[in-house]
Amino acid sequence: DIMQTIHYFLHTLTIGKHLSELDFLACIIAAAVHDYDHPGLTNAFLIKTSAELAILYNDRSVLENHHLTSVFLLLQDPQYNILEPLPNASKTYLREQIITMVLATDLSQHFSFLAEIKTSILKSNATKKPPSPLVYNCTTNTHTCLK
Repeated sequence: DIMQTIHYFLHTLTIGKHLSELDFLACIIAAAVHDYDHPGLTNAFLIKTSAELAILYNDRSVLENHHLTSVFLLLQDPQYNILEPLPNASKTYLREQIITMVLATDLSQHFSFLAEIKTSILKSNATKKPPSPLVYNCTTNTHTCLK
């Protein structure tokens, strides 16, 4: 459902025209991997039961960090590394954006995330520049509204 939502926001609402090609790609990849290797448990359960993942990630966005780590470890394998042809600066930027977007799916961080979006929009209105790509990250959280 997230891939469909991202597609809708990027194409139907034409949000994609405001993004660079790298930001567009980051949105697509983040949507594809945001629940990769999900164990079927919640952050709260993992933390409460002192599960290994909770300990590994210090009780902070446990599942989101796990999804990211699993994906970036997978990308270390040349067989799966779709980012290999990109320049190092582009790979670094994509990684940063994907991390930001996937971490934004942790609903316990919802209100601080919304405050960042609001600040970005206000800054963009004052400078007449498009808002930071962070604004578009909010599309990854819309799946909770659609259910």
